[in-house]
Amino acid sequence: MQRRYGDSYTLLHRAVELGSETETVHCLLSVLALQQRQWKLSQKRLSRIDARRFPYASLFLSVALHRLNKDPDADEKFEDFLERNPAPLFEASHP
Repeated sequence: MQRRYGDSYTLLHRAVELGSETETVHCLLSVLALQQRQWKLSQKRLSRIDARRFPYASLFLSVALHRLNKDPDADEKFEDFLERNPAPLFEASHP
């Protein structure tokens, strides 16, 4: 993409119109759609992605769903993301 997000979006969208159905295309297109605040398009693309293959798909989908005011679904996807990608916990002490 090399910071040419508009061109990337146009080319990826064209690839989908021509019949490309790979998860990679949908993942990239959904991230670009999020960046352009196209929440519904991002949700549509992210719904086609296997979260086991693309670890952040559930997180990105939760953002799109939240922006579409579908908070219960957004919470579910965020919890799914946390289950698949547990954050390491650590203790810190102050001097």
